[in-house]
Amino acid sequence: KMIFFKFNLISFTVTILVILIIPAYSTQDCRDACKYILMDYAGFRNNLEQDVANVYYIVAMLNASQTTKVEAVKRICDMYLKLGIIQPNDFIDVKLNHVIPKIISNLVIGYDSSLYHKLKDTASPPVTTYCDFVCGNDDNTSRS
Repeated sequence: KMIFFKFNLISFTVTILVILIIPAYSTQDCRDACKYILMDYAGFRNNLEQDVANVYYIVAMLNASQTTKVEAVKRICDMYLKLGIIQPNDFIDVKLNHVIPKIISNLVIGYDSSLYHKLKDTASPPVTTYCDFVCGNDDNTSRS
């Protein structure tokens, strides 16, 4: 139980950091990266019924082509470079190579969890709604 709690706490913390940091730059770049990861990499379809039924998203991620995996990492890295969170020299750091996949994983797990809570009450396509929220482009997170 403690490991599960620790994992949830880490996931929650990373999700909050992503929500607070990402809106600082172009939300379109962020939404594109978010949608790519959720749809192209994890296999979600932007359809609530189909996405709730997608219990094999981890398998989809493991079986994704190397090109898709590299593109997902590239999009997150580009986003973080643009935000100044990481510097080009930081890619030499071995620890960073473990952080980016964790960020991607937490984004996907956060989406999957949201399917059973707030996203089930929205009329909009779920991937679009979630990515708008994460990227600060909805009524609840907009900075304008």
